[in-house]
Amino acid sequence: MALYQNHPNPFNSATAIPYILSETGPVTLEIFDILGRKVMSRDEGYKGAGYHTALFSAAGLASGVYFYRIKGAPFPQTKRFVVLR
Repeated sequence: MALYQNHPNPFNSATAIPYILSETGPVTLEIFDILGRKVMSRDEGYKGAGYHTALFSAAGLASGVYFYRIKGAPFPQTKRFVVLR
């Protein structure tokens, strides 16, 4: 599995999060604040192996640094993004 940096970053309203799965399975997008609290979790459904993009809307999030994680492979990966209002 490979998790890539979202683009654009920083962003105001929406961003794209590209990732590659090495095997077919369920995928979940999780967003955490700077203190490590989960602020959102979204089921992306059952995805096949290959390249995918999760679209994320920051509606309801304040400006700041957040972390995103894609769970859907033997090990989750985490990256950082910035929301600017």
